[in-house]
Amino acid sequence: MSSKKNQSVDQIIAKWDDCLEAEELDKRILTDYIREFVESKRGNQALLARESGIDPIVITQLLKQIQNPSFERILQLSKTVQKLIKY
Repeated sequence: MSSKKNQSVDQIIAKWDDCLEAEELDKRILTDYIREFVESKRGNQALLARESGIDPIVITQLLKQIQNPSFERILQLSKTVQKLIKY
């Protein structure tokens, strides 16, 4: 392989390493945000599940750190929390 291709591969790897690190931090922050909402009032977890359309077991697994759902689901839950807080 030419050094130009290797350099491009190295740059791509470095970029994605940075992206993955940032994604992990974002996941932790959003998970804490979701956890605070759920723990703030009895019934919030059921409300969040109903309004987001995400199965309650997925939320439980996220909050108990049993299994992390996809970033898309975490983002969907966070957006739903924002909407619920506004009302």
